[in-house]
Amino acid sequence: MQQSVGNQVVLRQLPHRAPLQTATPVIQRKDTGIKQSSAVNSFASDGVSYFKDPANKTKPINELATHLVTKANAELKAVDGYESTHSFDTAGASPDYAAIFSRTAWNLTIYTSNYSKRSGVTKVGDLTVDEAADLASHVFHELRHAEQYFRIARVLAAESTKTTTADVAKEIVAKTSIKADVALAAAAKPLAATKATSGLVAEAKDWESITVGRHADYKANILNWGNECDAARDVAAAVTTATLGATKTGLDTNITNWKGATRGPFVDTHITTIEAIKSKGNMDKLALSSLKKIKPLWAKVEASWTTVTSDWATDKDPARLTKIGATGALLRKLSKVLYAA
Repeated sequence: MQQSVGNQVVLRQLPHRAPLQTATPVIQRKDTGIKQSSAVNSFASDGVSYFKDPANKTKPINELATHLVTKANAELKAVDGYESTHSFDTAGASPDYAAIFSRTAWNLTIYTSNYSKRSGVTKVGDLTVDEAADLASHVFHELRHAEQYFRIARVLAAESTKTTTADVAKEIVAKTSIKADVALAAAAKPLAATKATSGLVAEAKDWESITVGRHADYKANILNWGNECDAARDVAAAVTTATLGATKTGLDTNITNWKGATRGPFVDTHITTIEAIKSKGNMDKLALSSLKKIKPLWAKVEASWTTVTSDWATDKDPARLTKIGATGALLRKLSKVLYAA
């Protein structure tokens, strides 16, 4: 689910704020579960009402967060999901997110230090529209993951050959690492593929492949590589004559590491893995398409950097700046493709 979906709906119902822009989805599929417009609108409307109510303005922000979780859980329950607990972290352990869902604990951790980047923000009324919308969006987005993992577990339950619910649950835990009591609930409520449920099952299989299945390494490797490439791109863009040496050293470390098994070579091995799949699902096709876009760009980055390093001893500073700039331009392109992947 696009993380900004929740923001869009919340912000449409609050004044003086244009909706966020989202990327065009690659896979066109009818929205399911709590991603359906009815569920999103219901959650957003309820959150907006709470936020705008004068009686709530002096309440601690944690009460708004709890209210949002309660409403999102109600939406989960309405689509045969499994409700999540929640807790508050005051240590600021997550620098980027207002909330993170853990499938192993089946808990949504809410990071109170990320309610606002401004100081002195403690009450609901202290929040800006943007800040309130961001909190709502993160809560809803993260609890969508709870729906996804529970549906994956239900599909695994339907496919299991185990004869007891307890054994099915143990198998689910082994495959997904979700909390044992949640696995037991899924085992008792298997989701088999029928004419009516085939779309739900196919979607769950795609989710399984990218989270705990055959594309789990793809997800982790591409995400980490993307973050590294963003940083390298920024370093290359900031190079000056005074920083030429440090820039070369830093980029050389990056690009050397990318020749390791989890970056460049992984692209080739995973392309081979996917191409060997006889009946490819949507996620297989999407991952394959992304990897085939990454491969030629990575080759160009390698070639460009080889030019930088091989000519370094004889080049003067202007030539070094030009060649690092050329690599930087390719890093910008690679960064975009990794982000899309």
